[in-house]
Amino acid sequence: MTSSPTPLNTATPTRRERLLEVLAAVPDPRDRRGIRYPLAGVLALAVAATIAGARSFAAIGQ
Repeated sequence: MTSSPTPLNTATPTRRERLLEVLAAVPDPRDRRGIRYPLAGVLALAVAATIAGARSFAAIGQ
């Protein structure tokens, strides 16, 4: 047995990377002039807030 840590397998995407790929594929219906943040990032934050227990739009915003 070696004492070195096992190297990470970079060939297969992680669940997080796959989720971001799926969210990036969602079409953005917003007007280009009003966009400050990428839709995939906004959706990822909403998913994380929901997993953390947010149950409303107001709770997600907080």
